[in-house]
Amino acid sequence: MESAAQFLGDIATNSKVILKGTKDHVDGIIADLHAVGLKTTAEDAQSLATYLAQMKTGDGVDDRAMRQEKLMSWLFKLPLEPKSAVGSTLEHGVVQSLWDTLPNPCPGWTQHSGPQYRRADGSFNNLYEPRVGRAGEAYIRNVVSLRDQSKDLPSPEDVFEKLFRRRTPADGGFRKHPCGISANMFYMATLITHDLFNTDITNRFRNKTTSYVDMAWLYGKFHDVRWNQEMQDSVRDKAGHCGKLHADVFADPRLDLQPPGVIAMALLWCRNHNWIAEQLLIESKDDPRFSAVPKNDDQQGLELLDEHLFQTARNINVGTFATVVLKDYVRMLLGINRENTTWTLPINQEFSPSTKNDIPKATGNQCSIEFNFIYRWHSAISVEDEQWIEGLFEDLEKRLGPNWMNNRLGSILPARIPAFVQERHDERASTDPRCRTYFALNPEVKRDPKTHKYPDAALADFIKRATESSAGAFGGRQVPNVFKDIEIMSIRHARELGVCTLNELRTLCNLRPYRTFSEMNDNEAIATALKDLYGDIADVELYRGLVAEQAKPRQEATGLCAGRTITYVILSDAVALVRGDRFLTTELNPYNLTKWGYDEIQPDNSWSFGNVLGDKLLNRHLGEENMPRDSIYTQYMFSTPEETTRNIKRFGMEKVYRDEALI
Repeated sequence: MESAAQFLGDIATNSKVILKGTKDHVDGIIADLHAVGLKTTAEDAQSLATYLAQMKTGDGVDDRAMRQEKLMSWLFKLPLEPKSAVGSTLEHGVVQSLWDTLPNPCPGWTQHSGPQYRRADGSFNNLYEPRVGRAGEAYIRNVVSLRDQSKDLPSPEDVFEKLFRRRTPADGGFRKHPCGISANMFYMATLITHDLFNTDITNRFRNKTTSYVDMAWLYGKFHDVRWNQEMQDSVRDKAGHCGKLHADVFADPRLDLQPPGVIAMALLWCRNHNWIAEQLLIESKDDPRFSAVPKNDDQQGLELLDEHLFQTARNINVGTFATVVLKDYVRMLLGINRENTTWTLPINQEFSPSTKNDIPKATGNQCSIEFNFIYRWHSAISVEDEQWIEGLFEDLEKRLGPNWMNNRLGSILPARIPAFVQERHDERASTDPRCRTYFALNPEVKRDPKTHKYPDAALADFIKRATESSAGAFGGRQVPNVFKDIEIMSIRHARELGVCTLNELRTLCNLRPYRTFSEMNDNEAIATALKDLYGDIADVELYRGLVAEQAKPRQEATGLCAGRTITYVILSDAVALVRGDRFLTTELNPYNLTKWGYDEIQPDNSWSFGNVLGDKLLNRHLGEENMPRDSIYTQYMFSTPEETTRNIKRFGMEKVYRDEALI
């Protein structure tokens, strides 16, 4: 009998084995899974084998069968220690298949000698092709669409009305997220997308930011078309030569237009950078980069010390941010927060350290135009944030005059919105970052005139409110009406760029194309609207299809519960972003981060399932009085308190946390 590890290993190592479902193979899988304590049936084992074979042979995965979710549920139920052979093989196979789903840059040299720091514009992440992922480069195109671009397409206004618009409460209206995800989860998603996408309004094929999860929204400097050193210098406090940023600042002015919870989260990452810079001088004083403090008259030496402290602190801060993505964020995407385990998808793991057959890493990354639309998740906006955005638009109306949406800008509104935003950004770009007002709609929240920090209690309150605020469910007809003009702009933008259809992307990703509108969404009203708008399922445009696609239900290994296509491809993109980044793989080591810094970015799996944000951001920088370490508001900010309470009680952990709801 061939063992599961042997057979699945054949698939994972790119052999030409094609599974035909023989009894020997199925029995081998069942035996190995039973050996590590999983109760599985022949049907389960056959389903797993079919899924992996489809992934390997390119036959087109039927994602409606939810086989990936079943596989994930097995992985987080397997013993973490000692790691079983079948578990290791399955993890390797899953990450390999996700890596293979999308095109990736070719690997080259992965390391230089000496301390390695990120370039402000993202260049030289791939040492062989230094322009890969650099700010100011064009978006790449993963799919060349073969659809006739001259074919009649529905008007953007009709698309919004029939597929996008969130209905009134009487007609169903806002639907809460089925997995109890809070608004904070999508605030984190906002920071990630602002890392990756910043379309140039003068050249909409160009991305002005880097293609990496490098916290460019915190560290960059906007100038012409690039994020560069000048932008970085604008937020740095070089006067003290301590490697710090100015207090409570971030570089990206686009975040000014985000809800206060997003801004609060961004400011805490600024505080974390400064805390790390302070700790480096204490914990790593034997490191040759920091051990010899120059004299006051040695300007060059002081500047070099400041640079080493800043860049090392940035490496550690970004490494911590990436750990949050892998532990807090990906676990939520997969619904693992509902399981009594610390397991997460091992995206950056080295699977074959003794061979040259490991999954590639340090290849660099280049953002695509398709993913620019895949990450637009307006359906998930909470009721509270919808109301906040309406208030923001009222503020813009006061600035631009009455009825500015309909009268002043008229039919050119979709083209005018980004131009106005750019003008507003330019106005504040010239101001001292320490004097910026980030909470324009909350004028009562002011900086301390001495420390230049915002009150801890105010930032904590914004985050707590967002924890209590349920995100919206995915699926058609869930986009707030206040986004109508922005969505019309997005639809026109996609057509201008010749973006592919939904089925063309699914084909690229080895997902079986939809054959009927009811297969895409079994809600009769939405399926009928799709048919009325497009006529042919092959003509459904990418972004419109992603918004209208049926969302996955709440079940094991589903957390985001977005449409089927989004759910799969964002996991593939997460693998590409992390494994492709030199600074999150080959350069993520004690030499570049210091021994203390390398230990700092590791999760503590002995507490709160290894979640990172609670201890390293909220409790550390807002204090025990505002964010107690043993509160579910601190440790589980991505879930509503109701959802967290259900899970904690199921785990029998009520006494671990202080919250009254658990008593």
